[in-house]
Amino acid sequence: MAYDIVVPRLGWSMDEGIFVEWLFEPGDFISKGSNLFVIEGDKAAEEIESFDEGFLVIPDEAPKPGDTVSVGQLIGFLTAEGETAPEYAPTQERVPSTPQTNNDVQSSSTADNTFKTTPSTRSERVVASPRARRAANKIGIALSTVTGTGKNGRIRERDVLSAEAPTQGQWSSLVSQMPNGTVEPFSPRQLAAIERFTLAVNQAVPVTLTRHADASGLVNHREILNSKRQEDDFRFSLGDLISYALIQALVETPTFNSYFT
Repeated sequence: MAYDIVVPRLGWSMDEGIFVEWLFEPGDFISKGSNLFVIEGDKAAEEIESFDEGFLVIPDEAPKPGDTVSVGQLIGFLTAEGETAPEYAPTQERVPSTPQTNNDVQSSSTADNTFKTTPSTRSERVVASPRARRAANKIGIALSTVTGTGKNGRIRERDVLSAEAPTQGQWSSLVSQMPNGTVEPFSPRQLAAIERFTLAVNQAVPVTLTRHADASGLVNHREILNSKRQEDDFRFSLGDLISYALIQALVETPTFNSYFT
């Protein structure tokens, strides 16, 4: 029998989310407990675990990355080997039997699995986080060429950025090549954060927090740089080095070089 794959509720107030990506390809065998797809809710993007097992069927009309999906919406099926998936309707929904607080995929059927299957033969899948995949797509680098430093070799965003890190002499040209900007819609997580920060500004007493930091390494580095300069060369200040570090941070994380409109 086929098992429904539906959008879970990631929080009590969640009614809809953003479909980020499938973590398997159609036809792959999915085991119980495997992370199957990624949904972005109000607070975070979560990998959703499968309660059932079977071969993954993704209908042509199923949500695509970036689409808004509703809680309980049917997005795919898990079938037995050789089984035909049920008819799919894009707006078809299944009501999860219980509210989802642990990011689990729910099946509309309560029957136990009664079929036995063997995993399909497929090429090795690159395991990477959603942020790493987005960074790789934006940079134009193949994930298969990146070495992951996460658990079980999982590729993280920092691994992708490190693989593409330019040399020091390229920073100035990199900054000059940065696009003038693009307009992107808010995600549910960003909208929730904006709402809460607005409430905080209007209702909370403003407080300034300060913290001391050990900058001896920065000071020593400046002294080394200045000791190697020629008589007429430019003398580095701490502000110069901090600005240089800030430029690197903005190139690696351009989202911070943005504003709300």
